[in-house]
Amino acid sequence: MSSMSNYNDEIRLKDFFLTVGRYFREVKRRWKWLVLGTLVFMLAGLAKHYLTPKTYPTELTFMVDEDTGGAAGLLGGLLGSFGGLRGGQTNLDKVLSISTSRRIINETLLKKATVDGVDDYIANHILKLYDFASYWKKRNRQELVDYRFSTAAIDEFNATDNLVLKHVYKCVISPKDKEKALIRTRRDLDAGILYFDGRTLSPELTVSMLDSLYNVVLYYHEGRKKEVAKRTYDIIANKVDSLEDELSRKQYALAGIKDRSFNVIRERDRVSVQKIQGEIQTLSFAYAEGVKNREIAALELENQTSNLLLLDKPVLPVATDHGSLLMKLIKFGILGFFIMAFSLGMNTFYKDVMSEGKPN
Repeated sequence: MSSMSNYNDEIRLKDFFLTVGRYFREVKRRWKWLVLGTLVFMLAGLAKHYLTPKTYPTELTFMVDEDTGGAAGLLGGLLGSFGGLRGGQTNLDKVLSISTSRRIINETLLKKATVDGVDDYIANHILKLYDFASYWKKRNRQELVDYRFSTAAIDEFNATDNLVLKHVYKCVISPKDKEKALIRTRRDLDAGILYFDGRTLSPELTVSMLDSLYNVVLYYHEGRKKEVAKRTYDIIANKVDSLEDELSRKQYALAGIKDRSFNVIRERDRVSVQKIQGEIQTLSFAYAEGVKNREIAALELENQTSNLLLLDKPVLPVATDHGSLLMKLIKFGILGFFIMAFSLGMNTFYKDVMSEGKPN
């Protein structure tokens, strides 16, 4: 019984190899179709290579000091203006949260960059490179076909400026296909590193856009606090200078009275002398306090250190991710070969199945 089972298994295995061999011979016999299908796929790879625009990806990386002091208080206040964040978020989370906010991206888009020898706003370069003229024509907005930004003062924008900026923002940060976003952010929590990934049709634009984004984030994260510290120092320093001038004037006035009376104060000048001496005493106290506060403000200004540590800054040249034409042809050729071989085999299989159902 066992030998009969083994014999049947051998028969089935033999039939299998015979069938596979027949399919192979059938595919080989129709080699012209195999070559034709392979060539068609290679042509498709060729078309894809030349029809797909070249993009230039690169990244900017930096670390965030998790010390809660310094500029963290300012950043917390800024984030409140963006709608608020959960309590207990780290500096890493906060910086990541604001990096792609509309306010930050819009200010980045209105920084200037040199692309192909033309110095213009980043937003204007995007309008040109991504053919927004055709985009507006499809939407019957002829008045926007040649639109270009002429100022970086967002607060002075009219409805048209805001409309165009909104569409450019969508192109940069939230297109329908997220993989086509010009800017993306990611993080490595274990290492405490943030990544700004950029990808545009121009290497110069990619590098300039990432640099501008980092500088805007750095300004909102730390620069505004530095400005407040500098403004505080200037106010105190100006006040101290004024007190010093006023104190000097009063002292000269008192000396003048004494000089006129040869240091013998007449009764009619005594009241003036007492008044001036009181004013000098008050001014001296105020001046001493002012000098102390000025030194404190100067120390505070000097201690404004950055907790964003730039690690890798993108530089030119930037390699394209378009890939090799030869590799595309090989990949598409192999894909076409196997698809056509499978199709021819399935065609033979279909004929076998249909022939079995026919009456003799």
